[in-house]
Amino acid sequence: MFHGARRGGRGGLRGPDQQHWRNVLEADLDNVRAALTWTLGPSAGPDDAARGLRLVGALWYFWFQRGLTGRRVDGSRGRSNRPRARDATGLRPCWRGTLAWRQGDCAVARAYLDESIADWRAERDERGLAEARHVLGHVRFDQRDYAAARSLFQESLEGYERAHDVVGGLPLVGDVGLVAYHEGDYDTAERVMRESLALYRDHGLTTAWPVP
Repeated sequence: MFHGARRGGRGGLRGPDQQHWRNVLEADLDNVRAALTWTLGPSAGPDDAARGLRLVGALWYFWFQRGLTGRRVDGSRGRSNRPRARDATGLRPCWRGTLAWRQGDCAVARAYLDESIADWRAERDERGLAEARHVLGHVRFDQRDYAAARSLFQESLEGYERAHDVVGGLPLVGDVGLVAYHEGDYDTAERVMRESLALYRDHGLTTAWPVP
């Protein structure tokens, strides 16, 4: 889902200075939109489309928070002079699966996320695998398959631990509590949610992974 942008994003939109960077992007949002309209519009050439895709990939987490749809990106990928327009732009299947999940299209999300897990496994990228499993866990949760969601959340948390990414794994603690709540295990849910709240406060975070 975005090697450089993903790792850089954790220190910005996912780190303790996340609100500062949101404000920076919001203040310049008109210019960003103008750049995307120019580079991803119907008259854009292959080089412009590739630049636009790089911008989308670099700011994918911001788009995710803003609820950006993927239709414009779909059309622009076809005009890019990069065959799959993936590695250079950060538009990996996990990113696309995340947007599909946010749009409520669980079938499309699962297809992209299954592809993403296979990709990250082949690359032996623990952090990428953890992220894909995290989103897939939310997809299965929305489909009310709580057992599958709990397993994916736990696997994701363990993956972040192996990758030494403490901040990346923080949302998973609350996610496990969320599953417990929906399964009727309120004691476990309360204990885990309190633990999650304490961890967020310890790391100076207000949010790390917004759930729709």
